[in-house]
Amino acid sequence: MMQVQKPKDAYVQVNEVQWQDFPEQFHSGGVKWKLLNVAPEFGIWTVMFFCPNGSILAPHIHHGPAEGYVFDGILELRGGPENGGALCIKDGYLYEATGAEHEETKMLADTTFILQMVGPISWLLKDGSQLNQTCYDAQKLWSEQIH
Repeated sequence: MMQVQKPKDAYVQVNEVQWQDFPEQFHSGGVKWKLLNVAPEFGIWTVMFFCPNGSILAPHIHHGPAEGYVFDGILELRGGPENGGALCIKDGYLYEATGAEHEETKMLADTTFILQMVGPISWLLKDGSQLNQTCYDAQKLWSEQIH
């Protein structure tokens, strides 16, 4: 099992962390991410995303709860209000229950948000397969991108 390095302290100066490209199989449209914290003892990982207008996060399933906050922009969740979903707009809080399954998450403006996830996410890929992403996978990818 891979050991995840814990941060030296609990404070991250977010504007000093460089944006990295989020893996292409998980989105379209140029999504960037910053891995802010990984707490493997709880399976928690905290990510900040920048998603350009028109970008789309691939369908996925949350295997644990997630909480987030939208700093700028608009996320269209589960097809938007007209399809039983929601819009999460600037200064909006979002909560995803364990087992929440999303179709595509569309950005209706340049959108920056933070998401803290407990447990893995299963990404539903275009070829019909699923790919699980855990806090360990996120830490490994982040380490590869910044080194």
